Amino acid sequence: MSSVSVIVRAYNAEKYIRYAINSILNQNYNELIEIIVCYDEGTQDNTLSILKELSKCSYENRTVTIYTHTHLTPFRSLQYGLARSKGEYVMILDYDNVMPSNYISTMMKSAESSEAQFLFSNILPIDEKGNIIGAKNPSSFNFTLKDLILSNRIDGNTIMLRKDYAEKIKDEFKLLDQRSFDDLHEDWLIALLALKDCKPCYVKDAYILYRIHGENITAGAEDLYKILRKLEKDVFTLLAFYESRGRDLAKEELTALQIALMRRYTWSMRYISKYKKKLRLLEKYSLLASISRKVLEKLLFI
Repeated sequence: MSSVSVIVRAYNAEKYIRYAINSILNQNYNELIEIIVCYDEGTQDNTLSILKELSKCSYENRTVTIYTHTHLTPFRSLQYGLARSKGEYVMILDYDNVMPSNYISTMMKSAESSEAQFLFSNILPIDEKGNIIGAKNPSSFNFTLKDLILSNRIDGNTIMLRKDYAEKIKDEFKLLDQRSFDDLHEDWLIALLALKDCKPCYVKDAYILYRIHGENITAGAEDLYKILRKLEKDVFTLLAFYESRGRDLAKEELTALQIALMRRYTWSMRYISKYKKKLRLLEKYSLLASISRKVLEKLLFI
């Protein structure tokens, strides 16, 4: 069996990160699991003390290494983790989520039998206290790249990458970063690139416990800031994918990309109208409309 690296990004994470890391440490997988913690120096709570406590403990076939970096977006923080991962397979776990004890062993059985470079599974929603609040949300695999362009169907916490493909993703992200792509949905981008590049493997029997709480960017009650930030990240994710693979996309995939961007433009106009007064306090988000318009002008004539 192969070694596994799990990247955990830590920013103002004191409330939940102990549960996340302990769930990795307590996996029933007997081979080496390397936990790569990317600690953001912009953190303003007690996260670092908790991490230092966990890293000082002795674990069989487990390592916890803390890498400190300046305040970065999640996209850049993930690049930092990918550059330091040594495992033969690489996974991501957000600080507020939890792995069931058999998660890695289940994923690894599928990884080694399928020889896939890209694997993904399901999520099961839990509340702030860890109580299950919904049914297991199967990703299934009855969708195409075109469908994935239209809407993200794969959660980043469920993704496993073989080392060779993780290296490719790291290089792709570095190039995009150099081209001023900074804040986007890195999990959606990984899934888009992987579905274009390699044979995927859906592991239907595995799931991550996905915590729903007030600080989620893409979950929770309707909030203007969250809505507009998500729309902005959606646009930049789709643009980044076009930047990386646009020349290789089939006609139907390019059409899906155009439709996905037009939808975001329409949604942004709807919310700008609905929250006109509030938007005066958030003037930077007025740029979203102009960005979307320029994107549409370019892509509608691909």
